[in-house]
Amino acid sequence: MFALLVGPPAIDVANGLARAGSSCVALDIIDGDTLRVFCPEAGVRSARIKSYDAPERFSYKCLSEFAAGWLATQKLRSLLWTSGEIIITPDGSDRYGRLLIYLRAGGEGVARSMIKSGHGRAYTGGQRAGWCA
Repeated sequence: MFALLVGPPAIDVANGLARAGSSCVALDIIDGDTLRVFCPEAGVRSARIKSYDAPERFSYKCLSEFAAGWLATQKLRSLLWTSGEIIITPDGSDRYGRLLIYLRAGGEGVARSMIKSGHGRAYTGGQRAGWCA
């Protein structure tokens, strides 16, 4: 089980992320709130999951944010690898060109699951709070 949680993103598809209940499919996990997806109408794109914010893995401000970002990424990976159906609903694009999506896995909203588990916090836009103490 441990290897499953820390496996590289390149094997996300091999572990079943490509199964989907919608026209878009998840290809791999970038961080705790961002995926790479394929949607027929948009092609392969980075996609930001709406409604929550996770700690940064790549542009972190402190070591504790990096560690929390790594854990959030693994939690998201675990949620998606162990779920049944994955439903991706596109909802526009952000200022960085990422697709904005709502994501459901195993019948539950991923944002809610990530917030409940402590790996994210509610986010509806605007200035994000920092993750460093």
